[in-house]
Amino acid sequence: MGETTYQISFLIRFPNLCRVFSNPALRSLARDSVRSRPQPLPGKSSSVGALIDRVLERDGRGLIHSIGHLRPDPLNAWIEKRIFPGAYPPSLREMLEVFEPCRFSVLDVENLRLHYALTLEHWLRRFDDARERVTEMYDERFVRAWRLYLCGAQAAFRAGEMQLQRILWFR
Repeated sequence: MGETTYQISFLIRFPNLCRVFSNPALRSLARDSVRSRPQPLPGKSSSVGALIDRVLERDGRGLIHSIGHLRPDPLNAWIEKRIFPGAYPPSLREMLEVFEPCRFSVLDVENLRLHYALTLEHWLRRFDDARERVTEMYDERFVRAWRLYLCGAQAAFRAGEMQLQRILWFR
């Protein structure tokens, strides 16, 4: 899961808008943060910001695409144990703390939570269509756990408890 799991922490991907994603130090920071810290990290946002500041070009732009909570709350204990061990979904405020110390200017914030609920609906349908094959590959317990996760996540995004934020910024 490595960097993919980091979607529930601060950074998921940096498209060609900047060259941060190819930086091994950022990938390592992402992996270490997710694996070792299941709760909010005081001061961690400033270290993420400092790393981005160090590798982002002088006139660079960046994009954080992150799943997060409506407010600072720990991840559901069942999901943290069975689906995304060690993950933490930050609130928008927690994500924005990355920018201020480095004087990054936020250009746009977009919440795609309702789109993501539809994505989860499609994933669930495809998962159900492939249930027999998945059961053969893993087992029935795995199938039940992931089906429960997909249904619960879909409900959380529809209800607004979970968010899918994109933050575009520049130096």
